Amino acid sequence: MSLKQTRRLVRDFLSVPAGGVRLQAVVAAMFRNIGKRFRLFNEVRCGAANVADARSGVAADLECMAENNKVVLAVEVKDGKLRLRHVQDKLPAARGKEISELLFLVHGGTEPEENGDIDSLIEREFITGQNIYVCEFETFLDACLVLFGEEGRGEFLREIGMELNNQRADIVHRRGWSDALLSL
Repeated sequence: MSLKQTRRLVRDFLSVPAGGVRLQAVVAAMFRNIGKRFRLFNEVRCGAANVADARSGVAADLECMAENNKVVLAVEVKDGKLRLRHVQDKLPAARGKEISELLFLVHGGTEPEENGDIDSLIEREFITGQNIYVCEFETFLDACLVLFGEEGRGEFLREIGMELNNQRADIVHRRGWSDALLSL
């Protein structure tokens, strides 16, 4: 799969409204692939897309785990605008699990009038040892797809299908992914 083909396939798949289910499966597959290819973490725990993280026992949508079972990175997936309250709501859970690295991967940008407040919060939290990052999904995806290389992009696409199954995503999403792959 070329970079262009993979990018188009993922964008087309995500163009269907899915309440975050599709985006979370893509992001989980991406981080599983990052963990395997670059040995940054051993396991990625993924909560259900439409279940409160606290109920599923995770601090964020994804928890990237080290060998010692410590969370080295928590990833919150936002399918829509990021707001200040979203960042504020995640901090207690991250602190409670002693997670210092928290990434917000956003598909839709930040709420423009809240950019300054979000940046200020990130600066204040850095002083306390909390590292908060906000990245636009498509920019992050493009960088990962380049680093994965051709072989890694193929693995990433397979991981998306497996993640949809692992999450027991509605059949419409699994068929959507299957149809997208068959359209190549």
